[in-house]
Amino acid sequence: MSPPASRDPDAFLAALRPHYDDALRYSRALCARWSPDEAEDVFQSALLQALEKHRTLRDPERFRPWFFQILTRTFYSAVRRHAVRRVLPLPTEAEAESLGLYADAPEPGAVADTLAVLGRLRAKERAALLLYELAGFSIDEVARIQGDRSASAVKSRLSRARSRAREIATRLGASTEAPSIHVIV
Repeated sequence: MSPPASRDPDAFLAALRPHYDDALRYSRALCARWSPDEAEDVFQSALLQALEKHRTLRDPERFRPWFFQILTRTFYSAVRRHAVRRVLPLPTEAEAESLGLYADAPEPGAVADTLAVLGRLRAKERAALLLYELAGFSIDEVARIQGDRSASAVKSRLSRARSRAREIATRLGASTEAPSIHVIV
C-alpha cells in the first residue's frame, strides 16, 4: 500500500485531472432536476471537500471511487438542503391562515400540537416522516437521502414514526386521531 497522499494541492489536481470530465458530467446528471448553477455548486463543494481530505487517501490508485463517493455524499447533502427549503421556514399559524395555506382551517392549536409531536420523535424518524409525507419524496428517495441501503428500512422507520407520533399525541392530549403533519404547510 502506498503512503497517504500529500497535502499538496498540485498532487490533488494531478490525481483529479484524468477524472475531472467524468466527475463533472456525473454531478450534472445527479443534479439534472436543478439549475446548472446548483450542479456546479455541488461539484465545487465536492472538490473542496476532496482537497481538504486528500491527505487521508491511503491508496492513490483508488482516487476515482473515493472522489465519486465524496461527490455523491455532497449531492445527498444538497438534496437534504433542498428538502428543508421546501418545508422551511414554517409560517406561524396566523401567517399561514392569512396566506390561505390551509385547505381546511385546522383546529385551534393543531399546528402547535403537531410541532410538539414532531419535536419528540427521534431525528431520523422525524426526517423520514417529513421527507415522505411533507416533501413528497418516494420511499426509495428517502432511503437514498438518509443513506439507507433498503427501502424496507425506511418503511419500518415510517411505521415506527407514525406509531410513536400517535402515542406522543395521546400522552400530550393533542388529539385522539393521528396527527397530520400537513397542518404545518
